[in-house]
Formats: sequence, C-alpha cells, structure tokens
Amino acid sequence: MIKTANEYDEDTQNPNKKNQLDITLWRASFMDQPKHIPSFLSPFGKGRPGWHIECSAMAIDSLGEQIDIHGGGKDLIFPHHEAEIIQSEEATGKKPFSKFWMHTGIISYKHKKMSKSLGNLVLVSDLLKKYSASAIRFMLLSHHYRQDWEFRDTEIAQAQKKTLEIEKALTKKLTGVKSSTVFIKEFEAFMDNDLNTPKVLNLIYKISKDINAGKEESINTQIILKEIFKILGF
Repeated sequence: MIKTANEYDEDTQNPNKKNQLDITLWRASFMDQPKHIPSFLSPFGKGRPGWHIECSAMAIDSLGEQIDIHGGGKDLIFPHHEAEIIQSEEATGKKPFSKFWMHTGIISYKHKKMSKSLGNLVLVSDLLKKYSASAIRFMLLSHHYRQDWEFRDTEIAQAQKKTLEIEKALTKKLTGVKSSTVFIKEFEAFMDNDLNTPKVLNLIYKISKDINAGKEESINTQIILKEIFKILGF
C-alpha cells in the first residue's frame, strides 16, 4: 500500500503524519518548487490542496454532498477514491458519498499504460483525421468498460468497416413489416448484465449483415436497430 500511495504522489515520508498512509489535505509550497505548479495563500500558509481533496471539493460543489455514480480508472480505487470517500463522508456526515462506483479498465499503447505523464496518448482529434466518430465509438464500446485492452490501429480500421456496414443497413430501403422482438430482449439482457456493450455490438452487426444480405427485410427491425444504435450514442 505504501508503494502504491507513493506512485500517486502521496507523501508517505512526511514526518508530521501520524501514519504514513494518512491523506495529505494541504501541500505547502517551497522555494524550489517548479513554476508550473500552482499555489495559493491560506490560513495554513502558501500551498495547494492535496489531489484527493480537490476531487471531493469539486464533486460536492457541483453535485451535492451525496452523488449517484462516481467513475474512474480502476487504478484510482486506492488511494484516490478511497480517500475521497473518507474525506467526503467525514466532512459532511453523510453516507454513502457515492451510491455506485464504476471503474474502467486500463488502456495500453505499445505495451505501456496510456497516460499523460508518459506522453503516449492517442488523441481523438488525431483519430478523427482518418476515422469517423462512429468508428472510434464502436472501437471503445467493443471492449467491456472493466476490461484492460491494448490500442491497435488494425482494430479501429476494422471498426470503421463494421460501422459502414451498419450504416448501410440503417439506410437500406425495406418493405417488410413483420419484426422479431427476440433481439430487443437480447439487447436488454446484455445491457442489464453490467453494460455488456461488446455483445450488443455483435448483435447489431449480425442484424445489419442480415439486412444487407437480404435475410432480414422488416422495416420495423430496422427502426428498432436505429433506436438501439442511438441509445449507444451513435
């Protein structure tokens, strides 16, 4: 735990702490501090809030003393999110601070965790120069939100092909009216199962291929498919 806390800039060697894992609420400024690090005057001297308390303050100021859903990468569970819980609940006297916690998997690039500090980010603005917004969303949703995964150019290229096939199916002129409700129930079951978006996309792609191949001719099926695609943000 000490090693993990240090990795997230928690000052475990501070001699003024009663316990090494005590949360840093205020960081004092020093003469040799880099200029890009902000500091403010306070009753405790010049400095800045600790990283954890910043998030508690922003959440409470914007959303109130209790919130419904709090998200973030699974690498933030300790110490960041646990610190937020302790601070917020002690400050307000209200429990729980958040009713639900949703932690996402880690995205890697060239076998290293994608992070701002490493500078190995793949930016949406750069991807949009070559791929559609739908392709980017499709690639992201093709991984379960809890799953760790590696970004690869070949995968987003494949996502682009699949979204084009789906868009073709959504605009194809159909004349049939009989529609199966089986896939609606499948969609609901997948989403109820911890937002299993990869299986939903597989379902959408399968129906789209059937439409394009002439195996599915119902305009009602197409309408429902459009609605599901819209629910996912496309």
